[in-house]
Amino acid sequence: MQAQAIFAGQRPADDRDAWGYEQPKCWGTLNTPQGSERVPSEQGAYHAYYEAFAQAVRDGSEPPVTPEQAIEVLAVLDAAFVSARENRVVEVI
Repeated sequence: MQAQAIFAGQRPADDRDAWGYEQPKCWGTLNTPQGSERVPSEQGAYHAYYEAFAQAVRDGSEPPVTPEQAIEVLAVLDAAFVSARENRVVEVI
């Protein structure tokens, strides 16, 4: 939803308290051995990442996400993709 809002001319600074919420139809579903449940999305705030990244570039502080963390996220996304495509549990090592 954040990308669509940007394309529509909206900006996070217009109303930060209302920015970045997904509609219920876009919420995820958590499937566990106990059953399935709809999970509301957290408020999106991608702009906070870019603000922190810019600050790290300016003053040499730690970036908001380290290269190691980015690699871990990619491993989880890859496993989720394979799991969905092959309908099986994929272990992330």
